[in-house]
Amino acid sequence: MKTTHPQQIQCDVMIIGSGLTGMAAAIFLANRGQKVMISGETGELQFASSYIDLMGVHPIATQTVWDDPWAAISAVQKDLPNHPFSRMKHDDIQNALVEYMAFTQSQGLTYIQFDQKNVHALTPVGTLKPTYAVLKTMSEGIQSFQQQKDCLFIDFKGYKEYSAKLLTETLKPKWPNIRAITIPFPGLSHLNEVYPLQMAQQLLYETNIDALAEVILSHLENAQAIGIPAILGEQSSETLMMTLSNKIGVPVFEIPTPPPAITGLRIKQAITKGLIKKGVRLFEQTLVNQVTPNQDGSFTIDLAHQNCTQITCTKIILATGRFFGKGLKSTRKEIIEPLLNLPVYYPSERNNWHAHAFFDSKGHALNQAGIEINNTFQPINSKGEIVFNNVFVAGSILAHQDWMRMKCGSSLAIATAYGAVKAMI
Repeated sequence: MKTTHPQQIQCDVMIIGSGLTGMAAAIFLANRGQKVMISGETGELQFASSYIDLMGVHPIATQTVWDDPWAAISAVQKDLPNHPFSRMKHDDIQNALVEYMAFTQSQGLTYIQFDQKNVHALTPVGTLKPTYAVLKTMSEGIQSFQQQKDCLFIDFKGYKEYSAKLLTETLKPKWPNIRAITIPFPGLSHLNEVYPLQMAQQLLYETNIDALAEVILSHLENAQAIGIPAILGEQSSETLMMTLSNKIGVPVFEIPTPPPAITGLRIKQAITKGLIKKGVRLFEQTLVNQVTPNQDGSFTIDLAHQNCTQITCTKIILATGRFFGKGLKSTRKEIIEPLLNLPVYYPSERNNWHAHAFFDSKGHALNQAGIEINNTFQPINSKGEIVFNNVFVAGSILAHQDWMRMKCGSSLAIATAYGAVKAMI
């Protein structure tokens, strides 16, 4: 039998997990001259709306919405001393967001902020959510709502996951001067069902851009802005937005769509392109099979890779997410971290994992499960002792936070990645 010898690779830092947390950690490490490798699946990014939520809701039980996210973070730090943000200074959180957004802008994705405040951003169904920063292609939608402009919302024949009519009917009590239409998409009108990626690819051709603008113009009437689902290409979306706006004569803006979303693909492609330029090696769609601690303090990492790759590194950033990202696994009686067997915080009795009501205003205790850390983002056990000196943990796998209900998911990913990198360096 032929023996396959694994390919041996060395690096300074191995990032396990290639969602937003892992990608942000790779940005911060590469900017600081580290030799970095990153491995993982990127399914989570396909769900990204692209909004950067900082801190929108606290306390969860009262559903208190904050206009000032920094004041909300101060309240969280006072009320929840174990929340990951309670281990960070405001300056570090802000520096993390600034550095991340500067990187995405260098790759063609510009974020717009609104005086350091939360704004009310549109969801695909017409509800409003507090967020801190939006892509430039979506910023006109914020301003149009604030100014109560006459707005035309458009969807496309055959695109069944998004409804402009539903959006406008939900939104009309707060924005009366809006209407909705359904139009055929150029080049795809013969299909019974169309998808965002198909439409984005059709807009690579100027003839289709011209045809789309012509159809919209025929329905424009008194509209001062046009809202469309996020289909303006995987790349060069800002240029495409300006081209379409100029052809129609009024601003065009995007609205996030249900996943899988073009916005998530944009973020993934932009960051990946920038990281490769900086020398980061990515093992895309490749999970880590096993992590073995060595006697000298380094780690040997086996990848689920056709080339039987083995990586030796001196430090690890664990950014594998919770259950969706496979960072945590549950049995009938316990929750485990499968790669390093790190201690996991969770309610000891399974009956306490979930509230009786699915939509309980306090959320479910299981949403607070995860890895406990010290102030330098190292994993600790129930006695507060460091488990591994050279392992740092970031992102949604961290305990004592419910990012979905607190509206802080993207900033939690980005800021804790920055905190872990800062502590490591």
